[in-house]
Amino acid sequence: MAVNAEKLTPAMKQFHKFKQQHPDSILFFRMGDFYETFYEDAKTCSKVLGLTLTSRSKAKNPIPLAGVPYHAVDGYLKKMLQAGYKVAVCEQVEDPKTAKGVVKRDVVRVVTPGTLTDDMLLTAKEDNFLCAVSMGTKHKAAISWVDISTGHFFAQEMPEDRLLDELLRLSPAECLLADRRGELFETETKKLISDITQLTNAVVTERPGWYFDPYQARQRLLKHFGTATLEGFGISDGEDSLICPAGAVIEYLNETQKTTLGHIRNLKKISRQNFLQIDPTSLRSLEILRTIRTESTKGSLLVSLDETITGMGGRMFRNWLCMPLCDLGAIARRQDAVEEIKNIDGILSELRKLFSNISDTERIAARISTFRASPRDLVALTSTLRQIPQLRGILEQLDR
Repeated sequence: MAVNAEKLTPAMKQFHKFKQQHPDSILFFRMGDFYETFYEDAKTCSKVLGLTLTSRSKAKNPIPLAGVPYHAVDGYLKKMLQAGYKVAVCEQVEDPKTAKGVVKRDVVRVVTPGTLTDDMLLTAKEDNFLCAVSMGTKHKAAISWVDISTGHFFAQEMPEDRLLDELLRLSPAECLLADRRGELFETETKKLISDITQLTNAVVTERPGWYFDPYQARQRLLKHFGTATLEGFGISDGEDSLICPAGAVIEYLNETQKTTLGHIRNLKKISRQNFLQIDPTSLRSLEILRTIRTESTKGSLLVSLDETITGMGGRMFRNWLCMPLCDLGAIARRQDAVEEIKNIDGILSELRKLFSNISDTERIAARISTFRASPRDLVALTSTLRQIPQLRGILEQLDR
């Protein structure tokens, strides 16, 4: 996009500065009550969102322009993400009424498929995972994944030939890969990208190799958790295979969210020995998540068995189905808990009635932590907290 900077207005100079910082994203540039897009971004948004393409000036070379109202931006963001685009949101960071000269602006976040926190952009009973993939030595691979909307953060190592099985189980919205140079690496990366996109429909994002550098990744994680070691998370200093993708996840979140990530407080190391490993063929043949005939969730084992009330419960139940327990002790404890509830008359109906008034506190807490909570979130949280004394009273019956 070749332009003459001397002929640009102060606001357009701001636009070009932020666009240069985020060349791989569509830039939503706040101007009053609208988010405006310009040049090729405007043409793209016009096609994807069905917007009328206009121009900013009537000069010889008018600037293409398309805008969306700020109060309806979530719906437009959802469409852009579904079309495979990332969106950098540039806000006015001072009151235009008190601004001296051009209003100060800044990119406050980059919205990508794997970094969503707003309910309108999410499915209540499904996790929205951002995943980083690291190819190791001795035919090993490692992945780390996070749902920023809840703060759940995991890492796992596996044989290389199990990688795609794990990604299918997770169904991440976005996968991070190292941008590795060299003919051999580029060929391997292209094949991996093709496999991931075909199997999971995830958007693949390549990041610089230093994202996955063991030393930098470790320092990043230590800084994030405020610890001197990762051993408290079950990860030794020598487990670079797990540290590399986990560090890449944190770096990408820092890059795109531009806010605190205090709700991500734990990194859980997953040991597959404790869970039954379901390969893609079995997952499909057993119609655990979708039916073979229609590829729909309707009629699947998940939908047939899911009696959960809250989004939190729905997400947990989905994970239980995809990762059945192998540990006999853990299975027995889960069965004992079910039996205890079943044996007390009326307690299940009381719990279900109570849960119908409980909001998705996991996701609300995440939005509060990242300074993106709305007044509606706070009202919902207040209503939920008022249910706690009654919930506690019901659960105390189980301890008797």
